[in-house]
Amino acid sequence: MGNGIAITRCSLKRCKLRRLTQDAQILCLMRAAAWYEQHGLLSEAIEVTLQARAYSQAVALLERYVGQEQHYTERHDLSRMQTWLQQLPETLVLAHPVLSFINACALTFLSASDHLAPTTRDRVQTFLDGAGREWRRAGLIFKQGEVAAFRALLAARQECVSEAANLARQALTWLSDEQSVWRTVCLGVMGEAARQAGQVATARAYYQEILSLCETTNNQPGKRVALLSLGEVCGAAGELRQAATFFRQVVELADEDLSDLGKALTGLAELSYEWNDLERAEEEARKALDLARQLADEPLEVRTTLLLVRISHARGEVRQAQERLSTLLARAYPARSPHLSRTIQMVQARLRQALDPLTELSRWLPPSPEPEEHLPQLYRLQEALLKARWLLAQGNALETLTLLAPWEKETRDSGQLRCLLEIDLLRSLAYHRLKDVSSTRSLLRHVISLAVPEGYARLFLDEGEALLSLLRPFVSRIREKHLQNYLQHLLKPFSASARSAIPPPLAHGILSSLFSAYCSFLVHHTLSLCHPRVRHNPARGALRVAARLREYRSCAGNTLLVA
Repeated sequence: MGNGIAITRCSLKRCKLRRLTQDAQILCLMRAAAWYEQHGLLSEAIEVTLQARAYSQAVALLERYVGQEQHYTERHDLSRMQTWLQQLPETLVLAHPVLSFINACALTFLSASDHLAPTTRDRVQTFLDGAGREWRRAGLIFKQGEVAAFRALLAARQECVSEAANLARQALTWLSDEQSVWRTVCLGVMGEAARQAGQVATARAYYQEILSLCETTNNQPGKRVALLSLGEVCGAAGELRQAATFFRQVVELADEDLSDLGKALTGLAELSYEWNDLERAEEEARKALDLARQLADEPLEVRTTLLLVRISHARGEVRQAQERLSTLLARAYPARSPHLSRTIQMVQARLRQALDPLTELSRWLPPSPEPEEHLPQLYRLQEALLKARWLLAQGNALETLTLLAPWEKETRDSGQLRCLLEIDLLRSLAYHRLKDVSSTRSLLRHVISLAVPEGYARLFLDEGEALLSLLRPFVSRIREKHLQNYLQHLLKPFSASARSAIPPPLAHGILSSLFSAYCSFLVHHTLSLCHPRVRHNPARGALRVAARLREYRSCAGNTLLVA
């Protein structure tokens, strides 16, 4: 076989060197193609046939070549197929549904980003429509299943999760068990829909089934997607260490897939942030950001930039955080990605809230253009938490508890432990406002006992001074040594971060206001020395003023910390 290949290739080279007529060259090429095909060397036969511009024969060979399912998942095979298809007239490709469909696959899966450029997306739809139309005429249900699965994937990437899940369910009824690649795609879409709906256990089951399928069929791209998704689900379930394990596996397996590598690094950076390892979080986030920009992957770029914003804010670099946010807001286009824009607005509102909790929430988070019922559960929950913090700042503790009650039940039932812990911390602050000591202590103990095994830190630190005032005296009331050590370790960076949370411009404004109030206070109490009750005892009046000043100084200090 090896000698035959070498002789055939040598003959082709001699044909070129002898400068044969075009007809003679074509005859030579077709003889070589026939020999390659006879010996099962389809790739070589296709290349020689295309060189001879014998398109009909090339189409027949290509359709045989793409009959093997693994060509949908192996990147190098898709790249080779795309090179071949680009040498055929587009009308000929559209006339053959198998080739039309594989061309749509190549355009989609070889794209640098999951979010296709508008022109590429239009071409994908054209080829997909052509394949679907021909297979529908032929009554090939299982092939229609592939088209439906592909449409589900495209819809999910365009944030139309509900539509994507419906298409995926329909596709699964048409696909056979042997079509494992497209069954995997459908399960992934349904898993993402469950994750966005907050159904952690359901999403996990889908992704574990995908992982099992991909390991059985050696589908490496699918396996990486399953591991990434399991990392996200474990993070939502509060299993931070398990999530890190999944993300590290993707980093090891990513190879040349920079998109998967960027997503895994972002997941690791978010975990490093939660563990308050800000240096490592920044390093991982910057690597992911470089990849996102290289790939022109806007959602990944926004996600990593928002994480860098939070890191800067945690360090007290508020001006830098605000500049990053302003740049993002200037570049966001709600019409193109409303969920992306909403995510940026929510982070901005959260940071502004930390600096000025009394500011009206709608100033930073305008009403969503979408009906509330159409928003994913994750977005509605985050907005509810923002509103709860604003209500607490207003002193409306009962209203805060009323707002959080249904969310507490929903997150508990669905297994969203990370969100549940955040909700319970806010509830403990509300009970503290109501002077319900028993409920406050009970909730704090519950949250701390769940947070210790996974090493949560920013969960507490990002709530600021209001929570610090509860945790400090709580240390001495805990008998368990490991919980006590955890809190003592936690409170060290807590105090530092609370003091550095005010940006220089805002701190200056607060101090100016305090100074004005202080002057008014002095004038008022100086004049009060003339009051009949103190007119005959100036020393007593002076002592009263001094006591008031100490009280005011203490109040001013607390105001600075809370702001």
